[in-house]
Amino acid sequence: MTSLNECEHSLSEREGMDIVERATATIRLAQRYRTQVRHEDWEDEKRLRRDAVDVLVILRNIAERDGSDVTAEEKGVVRTWCTVVRKRVERDDEVRREIWTKAASWMEGNWEGKEWGMLSYMR
Repeated sequence: MTSLNECEHSLSEREGMDIVERATATIRLAQRYRTQVRHEDWEDEKRLRRDAVDVLVILRNIAERDGSDVTAEEKGVVRTWCTVVRKRVERDDEVRREIWTKAASWMEGNWEGKEWGMLSYMR
């Protein structure tokens, strides 16, 4: 999330090569995140990859111009990508919180007389 914040900040406060550096670092972190968190929705995964490639093409174009004259459209595409990734991470965090809450309530439940039944379930 810090990398996303820095990338979005660079879109509004900085120009050219700073945008390229921040956005590239954010894409790398997003790729690592995707490899660590698996999803059942393959279409969503493919869309995220395509969007990342689109952003990389824009960043390459900006770098080829040595960071000069970054258009509002280019910034908009990068900003939209950041928003989509942020929503994905927040949705994943919510799912993890729900799983943790269910696990914690199960662990804190009344175990009196259920210990042996649980062992047979685990076999």
